[in-house]
Amino acid sequence: MLSLRRSKVNKDNLYDHYKDSCAKRELAQSNRNKFFLTSLVCIACLAIFVILPDLIVQVVLSWLQVEAATDINILIYILQSLNWAILTYTLIRYVQASIQVERAYIYEGQLENELGITREGNSYLDDYPVALDFIDFFYKKMYPLAIIVWAFVKSIFEWQSFNCNTVSCIIDSALALFIVALMVLYMAFLHKIASYYNTKQGGGDSSK
Repeated sequence: MLSLRRSKVNKDNLYDHYKDSCAKRELAQSNRNKFFLTSLVCIACLAIFVILPDLIVQVVLSWLQVEAATDINILIYILQSLNWAILTYTLIRYVQASIQVERAYIYEGQLENELGITREGNSYLDDYPVALDFIDFFYKKMYPLAIIVWAFVKSIFEWQSFNCNTVSCIIDSALALFIVALMVLYMAFLHKIASYYNTKQGGGDSSK
């Protein structure tokens, strides 16, 4: 009787831990979505710097309710580099949150096996909607690749600009290279996760 009670207590504790893990994963998903949207805003602003850099400066000065006290080109360089820095930080947090979510799903799956429960049945996974597969492909393949290509292209535009500032371009290019390295490592992690699921679905046969 004592062993049965201990077993029930342990299972209750495990289930509480499972619910806590799910809550943390959902919070990480929410943060990931916020950082994703923020990264898009930063990318859009940097794109505007290529087309209408003066507009960005005027908007910022108007928002701060101050007048330009120096050469407007210097403000463009400063704001552009600041935007690169914000984008870099945002992508770091995005990758951190995404990795936390992916690892949480694997851990929750292990807890579910111990508890004898599942979030979805086998039929759900067998009939997985194509639209959701495409969304997954977009987030895990298209988005990181687009970031890599965009970072290279934006850096080239800055160096080829007629009013290029060497110091600013060096800083921006360094941040761009960091972003590229971050996205490459992130995609390598996602590939590892995909291999894990493929192996798991293949019944443990790593060749599948």
